[in-house]
Amino acid sequence: MTKRFATLFIAVLLSAVVPANGKVTGKPVVGISPSMIQGRFGTTDGYTTAICKAGGIPVILPLVTNEKDAETVIARVDALLMTGGEDVNPALYGEEVLNSTVGVNRLRDTMDICLIRAAIKKHKPIMAICRGEQILNVALGGTLYQDIPTQIPGSQHRQPDYIGEPYHMVGLEPGSILRELFGCDSLMVNSAHHQAVKDIATGLHVTARSAEGIVEAYEGKGIIAMQFHPEALVYNGHNEYLCIFEHFLSKCRKQ
Repeated sequence: MTKRFATLFIAVLLSAVVPANGKVTGKPVVGISPSMIQGRFGTTDGYTTAICKAGGIPVILPLVTNEKDAETVIARVDALLMTGGEDVNPALYGEEVLNSTVGVNRLRDTMDICLIRAAIKKHKPIMAICRGEQILNVALGGTLYQDIPTQIPGSQHRQPDYIGEPYHMVGLEPGSILRELFGCDSLMVNSAHHQAVKDIATGLHVTARSAEGIVEAYEGKGIIAMQFHPEALVYNGHNEYLCIFEHFLSKCRKQ
């Protein structure tokens, strides 16, 4: 199956679920950006499970490498979920690769940026997690720390055990979605990253930071982005984090 045919096939399949005018009928359909590993693409069960538990229909999106195809696909879903995975190519924010810890996937970068631009153009809500939070910031003009241990000595954001358990505390900004959802000024989250947002893009604002100041969440118009993995926590039975996904889907229903 060619990339072009696969894209069109998925678009036709989605048309049976969501009408072409983009109006939601029934459960919101959430397009999920896939990871790419050894020529295959897909995602972990956590993302699809969290969307289903929150009342949505998850659809893993196909490989698209141009904005026209991305717009065709995005037109058939109600929202976009950008997932975790590979490092973001530093060339996208004007830097060279810092060291051997940075492993990039240019094809995925192209796909993700096309999906992000299409979703923004079509006014679709976006949730971004881990790498998704990073590539979204870069797509909108921001930059990243390429390797936290190197650039912020003493800081460690890869928890040694399974990320289905909370690992460290983050502070939540007043008026932020996370603070309103959880009703507190701090939150325990998990951690599985060595890159992080450095300079926040114009139009976005930071809503959570770790103790050493690393960006753990931000928001923008129609955007909620987190460095941590709420889907892994939900998948592991911590349903108190499901409210993040329920809030996200509520934005789809208001379109």
